[in-house]
Amino acid sequence: MGKDKHGRFIPPKGKPSGNHRESELGLRENMPPEALAQNQAMTEKYTAGEDTPAANLPFRHHNRHTHNDQPAKDKQNQPENPGNREKVYEASAPPEGNNITGMDRATFTLLARFRSFPCITIVMPTHRYGMDVNEQKDVVKFKNYLQQIRHRLTQQQWEPEATERLLAPLQSLLLEENFWHRLDNGLVVYLANGFCRYYLLPETPEPGIYINHSFNMSPLLSLMNDRRHFYLLALGKERARLYKGDAYGMEAVPLPQLPDGDATQLYRTTAGARNEVHHEASREPFQGTFMPGYLRDIDEVLWKNRLANEHAPLMLAAVDEMVAQYKQISRYPYIQETALYGNFENARTDELFGQARPKLQPYFDAPVQQALANYMDHSATGLTSSIAADIIPAAYYGRVSYLFICKGEHLSGRFDAQNNQLEIYDPPKHDNDCLCTQAAVETILNSGKVYILDKEKMPADSAMAAFMRY
Repeated sequence: MGKDKHGRFIPPKGKPSGNHRESELGLRENMPPEALAQNQAMTEKYTAGEDTPAANLPFRHHNRHTHNDQPAKDKQNQPENPGNREKVYEASAPPEGNNITGMDRATFTLLARFRSFPCITIVMPTHRYGMDVNEQKDVVKFKNYLQQIRHRLTQQQWEPEATERLLAPLQSLLLEENFWHRLDNGLVVYLANGFCRYYLLPETPEPGIYINHSFNMSPLLSLMNDRRHFYLLALGKERARLYKGDAYGMEAVPLPQLPDGDATQLYRTTAGARNEVHHEASREPFQGTFMPGYLRDIDEVLWKNRLANEHAPLMLAAVDEMVAQYKQISRYPYIQETALYGNFENARTDELFGQARPKLQPYFDAPVQQALANYMDHSATGLTSSIAADIIPAAYYGRVSYLFICKGEHLSGRFDAQNNQLEIYDPPKHDNDCLCTQAAVETILNSGKVYILDKEKMPADSAMAAFMRY
């Protein structure tokens, strides 16, 4: 490339090829029609102007790396767009809430006996992680539910101001950003004047909105039975982890005494003292073979710190030889015959649970199988019934020991316990309580068990069946 007399470079002669240049419209000249349509759709979805992103464009949470010890950004210093917030009325404190690991009887009784109008129950499936959480789909669904409640209360002649005061705690919940990033598989909200609570559910519930003189207790029924738990021990050459789980999930049990792959793991003395455990980095860990002393030390830690008074099954997760040796060494009598075989030293908790849960299905099914066996053994006596008109009064009067309800069945009607009068509506009236749910609630309050089964697993071809105490 030459220079002119002023020292400036002179570009070479010739025309540029024009490859990869954009047309006047900013699009490729050879863009196919379907790509053009997709481009236009994305432009409309994600922009509100030439240089302005759409208001509903999802962004990653600014404090998503919560494991880093960095202070969160001060949200109070961020500008707020009041046009994107609905009006929040008085009594706007968020509701009380719990992540259910076993609903206690006192709370269940409080919710079941609560009477007011309106008693509003919101039941919705939610997401624990993934794109649905990032795009706030649960928040959008919850807002839609609130709009439906406003519409239904308006139809019942409620004043807008009274409606907004009633919904104020839920409006506050919408603004709790951390809440919507820490959900489980389901959410149930109970709302009335001066009362609001939510519960995270481990199972995915049937969605719905219920407005009545009492709360809908069906999402909590299965949680009132005994929550059977189990343990899982993941063994490795340099690391051991203990987990506790139930039918819905599993979490690690913190036991600092267990080896964790560092220089202070458990080693035994050469003398082989039975209970002597050392933390000396100078001693060599076993390699190639599984030292019986290492496994005995692990068993000693578990026995003293967790399992001595337990009766729950313990499942092992390790390579074949280590599983066999630990079964011979351990004093815990409830080790499962089945195990997870392989190297699980770096496995995630959800991966371990996903493999263990199917193997433990008979353990979780045992109570309902025993209840069904009792029903069939007494099917020719007066202790069993599949007639709703007999079961519903018996549930109210504390006679039902086991109640089986067909999943998805709805029996519309009312029962007056004081006068022992039952009325079943045919055709059903959807604005009334479900008699199946009422019978289940009363059975639980009277210390009975309730099992919700698929139709093919019911002991009789009916909406409900019961095994009586007398």
